[in-house]
Amino acid sequence: MAENDIFRSRTESESKLKEGGFLDVRYWRADDVKQQQLKKIADIEHNALYKLRKPFCTKCAVNAIDSRLTEINKEIDKAVNKGATEIKIDFNIDYTQFIGDKCFDFIEDTEVLENKLIDGMKQKVQTGIYKNFMCRDCGFHISMEFKMKEIETNALKIDPKLVKG
Repeated sequence: MAENDIFRSRTESESKLKEGGFLDVRYWRADDVKQQQLKKIADIEHNALYKLRKPFCTKCAVNAIDSRLTEINKEIDKAVNKGATEIKIDFNIDYTQFIGDKCFDFIEDTEVLENKLIDGMKQKVQTGIYKNFMCRDCGFHISMEFKMKEIETNALKIDPKLVKG
């Protein structure tokens, strides 16, 4: 009877996860999985905000993790109740669905004003623009700062009439 028990100890080959082993359900913690996924989200968020220069909804991504974790816990409970000895769990969430215009509404532009010393006097000068966005699903607000140099170089790349050549 102990041979067919779902809660048996793992063998040496089964304990090596990188070589196709399995994770013991008894010691599975949702916090560990969530921390791994939050690390992925941080990388994708940095790429979206600073390299692609598009908004990313972190709140929706974390909500997707939480809902997937509850689904997985339900699957594990069902499998244990049925007496299953193997459980295949996929934790693939496409975080790119939370990037860009398909997820956000543009609200407004706000000027970035900074004090600069011009001709011996402090004057407020516009150094950039904040673009404010709101997520359509959860209402998350995000403001992205664009410096004037970046705006000018993007305008030159987009509009060929402005490029002198």
